Amino acid sequence: MISYELALGLSVIPVFMLCGTLNLPAIVNWQVQNGWLIAPWWPKGLDWHMILSGNASAILGACAAGFSWQRVALWIPMLISFFVFIVAMFAETNRLPFDLPEAEQELVGGYHTEYSGMGFALFFLGEYAAMIAGSGVIVTLFLGGWSLPLVPDGSLPGLPGVLFGLVNIGVFFAKVCALLFFFIWIRWTLPRFRYDQLMKLGWYFFFELALANIFIAAFVMAYIR
Repeated sequence: MISYELALGLSVIPVFMLCGTLNLPAIVNWQVQNGWLIAPWWPKGLDWHMILSGNASAILGACAAGFSWQRVALWIPMLISFFVFIVAMFAETNRLPFDLPEAEQELVGGYHTEYSGMGFALFFLGEYAAMIAGSGVIVTLFLGGWSLPLVPDGSLPGLPGVLFGLVNIGVFFAKVCALLFFFIWIRWTLPRFRYDQLMKLGWYFFFELALANIFIAAFVMAYIR
């Protein structure tokens, strides 16, 4: 249980260090102003009105202002955190290639063999609820949460606040659905790991990688500041 949860917890520490807060809405607001954490380049001040106006000089200026070597240097530890977190979330939710408690082809459905009807449905409901919750955390920490790209001030002119709130909810769930599709796609694509391979991945690779990534992020932030 703890072989991948240690890496799961350590992988989000660089995110909290960069954003300077543990508050999830504050982390989303940081990404609204500075760009998604997994995006090495993010235009400053560019919005849809500027694009539709066709002002080439303003667009190029916003694109140039969004590029910096500091952001590229920070993107490396953020990408490592994203990779470690999403793989550890696969193990946390018992999804392929880490569905060792189930292993349908090897254990005739695993613990699901003894259940049918509503009991069987509740097990699968709990599994997919965990996938939805994990995808929501990934979206919030790394993919800008409910924010729309190219909306730097977090609102759309001429759109009432209530309607824009519904748009934000739709954007959030669209990102979650994209991640759920990724979960299902991986299940269709990759073979199952052996138990010893999962332990080796968690203890010998991801734990050390997540721990070293904290120091990498700290050194990069200290150099930038």
